[in-house]
Amino acid sequence: IIKALCNDLSSGHDSFHDYLSIISYMDFVGAKANLALAYHGEMPEILDRPHFEVLKGFHPLLYIKNKNAGKITVPFDLNLDNENRMMLISGPNAGGKSILMKATGLLQVMVQCGFLVPVFQESKFGIFNNLAEFPLKTASAEPKVFINCLYNTEPTPSI
Repeated sequence: IIKALCNDLSSGHDSFHDYLSIISYMDFVGAKANLALAYHGEMPEILDRPHFEVLKGFHPLLYIKNKNAGKITVPFDLNLDNENRMMLISGPNAGGKSILMKATGLLQVMVQCGFLVPVFQESKFGIFNNLAEFPLKTASAEPKVFINCLYNTEPTPSI
């Protein structure tokens, strides 16, 4: 009986595979939408040159955690472009330096993956090639890797 059932179903293998792909994609899009709702995600302007202008940005996971705990998350503004290519981050321990750096990288990757991000809608992001992964546990973590990433990241010529 099982062999006969499998033989009958095997003729629809291609259709089942197509349906699975469609349902998986719809599930993925729905999950992205639910995540964006959780942190009030917006679609920033996408530019074809190196640019990172975040207005009222949040680390998405920190925002959700604080929202669920009834706490306020402090937003950040950050502008990096051809004229303003460096930033110096200083402050006391537990002052948010690492969160800012992690949020900056995470937001850029999220934008490039098509996610809505927790920023003011007037924010602007450029699309970059050669995004690198580097560990940022603290502000002193692997400066050589961070510098290498900055020098080896190139803008995408067109979107």
